[in-house]
Amino acid sequence: MAGPRLVITDPAQFRNTAFVLTGGRQVVGRAPGCDLRLEHPHVSGRHAELSRSGVQVLIEDLSSTNGTYVNGSPVRGPQLLRSGDTICFGDVRARFDDLAQSVTQTAQAPAFNVRSQQAGSINNVGRDQYIQEAQQSFLKEVAATRSRGRRLILVGFVLTVGGFALFAWGVLRFMGMVGRGLQQSVDSTDPSSVPSFDDLGTVWGDQIGGVPVFLFGWVAGAVGGILMIVGLVLHVIAAARRRAYERMTFYS
Repeated sequence: MAGPRLVITDPAQFRNTAFVLTGGRQVVGRAPGCDLRLEHPHVSGRHAELSRSGVQVLIEDLSSTNGTYVNGSPVRGPQLLRSGDTICFGDVRARFDDLAQSVTQTAQAPAFNVRSQQAGSINNVGRDQYIQEAQQSFLKEVAATRSRGRRLILVGFVLTVGGFALFAWGVLRFMGMVGRGLQQSVDSTDPSSVPSFDDLGTVWGDQIGGVPVFLFGWVAGAVGGILMIVGLVLHVIAAARRRAYERMTFYS
């Protein structure tokens, strides 16, 4: 196929999936309306945009959560792609292929001069590949930390809201039962006819092992609050590491 295309190389479930760039503007993302759809948790709803004009293909990040990278460097604006470039949409890695561009690049490349080739230059190929793989591994770790933080925040929020709602219900029920008992004591003229709290129902509500159920709600709410704090800390740490990496890459 002579036209430009994206070939997914990682993760395994998308490997060798190819997207043909037909021209114009095409959005890459997780949302159903995207032109090139990647259903992966680390890919934003509208992650990046590819635009083709003639033989040129530009890529631009759409303020995605986990960023767009070309050959390990963050995309900070419209960037021209070259055949063989490695593109990362979060944790999804793809290779940009353009056979026509590859032929042009090969034709324009200078002849290989054995005498002028240095051993150090040959070794740089392996070193650069190692550095790129290390960068991708670091970015995956940062993205995974951010995802764990988000999950903890979500679970903690649910536990906090549900737990404290149950606790508040138990407290209100207890206060209502006590109020009803006191009111009947005031209104009754025959002390022997005043019902006890047992007659009004169990004041503390249902119990588990002798402990009122609504107290478990307080415990769940407290645990949820702790999980939210831990998740927020993980999210802040991941964001700080990501910004530090981008600054280092930008100034290097």
